[in-house]
Amino acid sequence: MVLTKAIKKRKEKILKARRRAKAVKIAKVAATGVTLGAIGGVLFAPKSGRETRKDLSEGISDTGQAISDKSKEIASRTNDSLQETKDKVSESKEKIKEYFDKKKNEVEVSIEDCFDDITQKKLEDAIDSDSTIENDADKKEEKEDSKKAYNESDKKKNENNKSKSENKSGK
Repeated sequence: MVLTKAIKKRKEKILKARRRAKAVKIAKVAATGVTLGAIGGVLFAPKSGRETRKDLSEGISDTGQAISDKSKEIASRTNDSLQETKDKVSESKEKIKEYFDKKKNEVEVSIEDCFDDITQKKLEDAIDSDSTIENDADKKEEKEDSKKAYNESDKKKNENNKSKSENKSGK
């Protein structure tokens, strides 16, 4: 798509250059024709010197005016072309800006989704961790209770054995 546009723009540029060259060639031919016509007219006209100078002056003035008009026309076309190019560049810049804004929003949404997923996972891990800690604490408490009960029963056994042995020895 981009390559096609680039080729199209290149062709347009070449066509404009050809048209410009053709216009310059036509202007040169016209100027040459006017000059040769003026010279031929002076040489072959049966007029007095005063009349010839007057005709030359008018011819030069007309040629100057024609050149001025042609220059203004070329300047006008150049300005139009320049303005058209500026408009196209502005339009392209706007499209590029819109594209990057769209991509930026997509990335921001994607990052927010990832952040939400990570936050949710950490929350689940924390909940699992808390329940594991509570289970570990319960198990530890049960173990300690079990040890206490064992120690108490062991003490009672020892006391019973001690009192039995005292009873045996006292008898």
